[in-house]
Amino acid sequence: MPDPVLRKLNQHAVQALKNPAMVTRLRNVGYEPAPTTPEEFRDFIRAELKKFGQVIVAAGVKPAQ
Repeated sequence: MPDPVLRKLNQHAVQALKNPAMVTRLRNVGYEPAPTTPEEFRDFIRAELKKFGQVIVAAGVKPAQ
């Protein structure tokens, strides 16, 4: 992910976590929200893509036509 995109996404994520309703929604689906640095955010996104990519492959999910 290009650095400017990463920083912009992180900036918006940190801003969203200032909203108590957003924090509650994230906790309700199993996430413990915490503001991060852009580098920590990048690492989190990479881990999530890897994890859910494996789930998608294992489930045999294919793009809709």
